[in-house]
Amino acid sequence: MTRTFAILGLAFALGACASSNTSVRQAAAPADDADARIAADGPGSERICKSTPITGSRAMKRVCHTRDEWAQMRRNAEETVRQTQQRPTGHFENQGGGG
Repeated sequence: MTRTFAILGLAFALGACASSNTSVRQAAAPADDADARIAADGPGSERICKSTPITGSRAMKRVCHTRDEWAQMRRNAEETVRQTQQRPTGHFENQGGGG
């Protein structure tokens, strides 16, 4: 009886893996069509796609933006890091003690 449940559990687990993999492939297909269309309006308007990991999954997500948009996102991230590093933490303010 336990063996039957183990086999059924394994079958369901494999079926779930196969179905999620198929949906990832189907979701990626429209992105491939969008990649075929490249805007040629200006020097920074070409479309660049990058694969980013999805938290909790082995699948990757394609994110597409223009060269100018990627540069702006990079600048925003660098500015956020700079501001975070310059902000005082307040860790040493209320130590008390000393004697």
